[in-house]
Amino acid sequence: SVSGPSKIWSSASLPWKFRFDLGVDRMFFLERADTNKEDYAITATIQVLNLLNARTLNSVYRATGNPDDDGYLHSAGGQVFAENQNSEAAFQEYYAMKLMDPNNWELPRRIQVGLRMNF
Repeated sequence: SVSGPSKIWSSASLPWKFRFDLGVDRMFFLERADTNKEDYAITATIQVLNLLNARTLNSVYRATGNPDDDGYLHSAGGQVFAENQNSEAAFQEYYAMKLMDPNNWELPRRIQVGLRMNF
């Protein structure tokens, strides 16, 4: 049977992280027909998270130190197990897909746009 790959979660084993975010707000005023009341205030916002789209690691596999390879397919036991499958190539492809855990990386660039109205 195939055992689950072990991961390293310690930040001491990973490269340093950085993330550059950008936020911009712009306020607009709209006059009211009734001059006894304050104007409407509308704030347009845009926020870009991970502006540089850095591919930062969260975790890696213990045996290789890579986020997308646990070393099993390159081991003697993994090669024998793969050879005994109906399709060795299909097994290797599916195993590689299993290792591509999206939690191993930080999220990519995200853009948030919003409006806020004070009245």
